[in-house]
Amino acid sequence: MVDECRVCGPPPLTRVCKILLIINVAVWAVLLAAGVTDDSVYEELMEFLALTPALAAGQGHVWQLVTSIFLHVDPWHILFNMIGLYFFGPTLELRLGPRTFIRLFLVSGVVGSVCTVALAYLAPRLGLIQSQVLGASGAIFGLLAVYATVSPNQIFLVFFMVPMRARNMAILFIALDAYFLILGRGGVAYSAHLGGALGGWLFYRWTNGRPPGSGLGRRRLRVVDDSRVIDARFRRITRDL
Repeated sequence: MVDECRVCGPPPLTRVCKILLIINVAVWAVLLAAGVTDDSVYEELMEFLALTPALAAGQGHVWQLVTSIFLHVDPWHILFNMIGLYFFGPTLELRLGPRTFIRLFLVSGVVGSVCTVALAYLAPRLGLIQSQVLGASGAIFGLLAVYATVSPNQIFLVFFMVPMRARNMAILFIALDAYFLILGRGGVAYSAHLGGALGGWLFYRWTNGRPPGSGLGRRRLRVVDDSRVIDARFRRITRDL
């Protein structure tokens, strides 16, 4: 496994990561335009696409578990999520392959959504049942958890200032989310972050070995461990772009 203890930038933006980035920014732009031009259209889009636990669990709006992943309203929200996608995504896409990577992204986001719905009913005092939850944060936390697993010693500049290993960064962010969730802080779907991290990590473990309790096993996912292979993929992607 290529895992150097040094600060470096992300690899070139890969194909699936580029598509995900474009989709998220495009949907954000549409919502922004709808909010400026017609409040009724904006409200209808949000009601139909954003995750509302009461609708997803009570009225069968299960598509919201997925569509909410691609919705952002706050510009800082989408900025930080896309920064996470930019720094974690390309390396994981190259190591796991495009198909497995997109599954990882979606599974992390959906598990984060499911955890949010579950928490809304388990802890109604939080007031999540009728709330609209949106954003790719659960999916990004899934990428972070897997990145910290495959490249734990890679150093990032947290907040562009503090050098920190990927493993320690993941532990810090997950611990902070768990702390704020226990305190009952509102305004942020901490359950989606934690659920996304757990879902992403479990998906990676599942696809890299035999499922717990299964005698059949699964084909082991081939992880690229040869730096020459990674360099060759970098050059090919750069040429394609």
